[in-house]
Amino acid sequence: MNCIRCVPMHLIGIVLLLGLAVACTATSPAHKTTVPTTAISSESAIQLATRECRKPHLVLIGEPEATKATLMSLAEADQIVSEKGEHTSYPQPMNTTVWLVQIDGLFQRVGGPRLASGSEPTPSPPWTGTCLAIVDANKGDVLIIRDLAK
Repeated sequence: MNCIRCVPMHLIGIVLLLGLAVACTATSPAHKTTVPTTAISSESAIQLATRECRKPHLVLIGEPEATKATLMSLAEADQIVSEKGEHTSYPQPMNTTVWLVQIDGLFQRVGGPRLASGSEPTPSPPWTGTCLAIVDANKGDVLIIRDLAK
């Protein structure tokens, strides 16, 4: 008769364990994350940003040392690239999905307005730094380029 008492307790233990397993593997709607679908891949965003970082006045010399692209909203990317107190304006809504592209390498400032004497300005000495670019993840437009000294 002792076994009859054990069976119900044993079944209760199994039911509790199954309930706990289901509860632990279920994901609540608040914890689900959706990755936005983008027309522009991270590799394409890096290529577009690298091309833009080769144009005057900020010029990438040679190949990048490192690259990284992170998907985020334009508002988030703007907070990262904007200088404190700077007001930026974009034609896109601030919830637009963008790639924030970081390119590390050797840079030089080239070009600029002609000097009073009419001659071209002297290029700056090269420096190792970072170029940040915001690229629209659906259209491929490079919205802003910002350089950071390392």
